[in-house]
Amino acid sequence: MLPALAGANLIYGLGMVESGMTFDFGQLVIDNEFAKMIRYVLGGIPVNDETLAVDVTKDVGPFKDFLSHPATYKHMRIQSQPKIINRQGIDRWMADGSKTMYEKATIERSEERRVGKECRSR
Repeated sequence: MLPALAGANLIYGLGMVESGMTFDFGQLVIDNEFAKMIRYVLGGIPVNDETLAVDVTKDVGPFKDFLSHPATYKHMRIQSQPKIINRQGIDRWMADGSKTMYEKATIERSEERRVGKECRSR
């Protein structure tokens, strides 16, 4: 993140493991997820009265429920939406099969390859 904030426009080593001696497609998917998050932050996060919900804060008042307010639902998707990073609690993670990030990355890669083959065969 720091090099990107300092102006670097190249990320070297995506998918590389063992000091660059080996390339791993699963690691590439993981690294790509992080690169997307960095690019999202570099694009700027909108900060204004609407995204800060200034009016909503006044309307709802202190110590009340902001999570169920329509403004929260409207703006919650402006965050990055990772495919393989788990932002859920451990109970949900376990209920979903307890897959590691690497396992999810290799599943994602397999799906991308399948879709790619389908597109090329058309």
